Amino acid sequence: STGVATDVRDMSNKQILLNTEAIAVNQDALSIPGDLVHSLGKGQTWTKPLSGGKSWAVVLYNSELIFGHTACLLAFTPTMLPGWNPAHTAAHVRDIWAHRDLGVFNGTFSKSYSARHSGMFIISPA
Repeated sequence: STGVATDVRDMSNKQILLNTEAIAVNQDALSIPGDLVHSLGKGQTWTKPLSGGKSWAVVLYNSELIFGHTACLLAFTPTMLPGWNPAHTAAHVRDIWAHRDLGVFNGTFSKSYSARHSGMFIISPA
């Protein structure tokens, strides 16, 4: 089950709770939590391997409380994606919130977010 730490009656966007791709990550058969694998300033990168051994869930998060955009970075390396084959330098990126494939990126993927905003992605070797 998934817990919610807010009064859902006051939520302006309940679609986050109904996102089937995010629920699938939460309910993944490996049942392991994500790890903070990179932090620079207020930008954080959290990753976790998914069952099947060929993809990872990634959250990029700006932990700034009030002001400022922050860049969040993911490098396609075993350090950030445990179990990643270092021979792969490119990755396919899917935006879970937008339900959209973003394409193939070489070496890294980064996004900039305003304070307390985040993105959630599925990463797989290209």
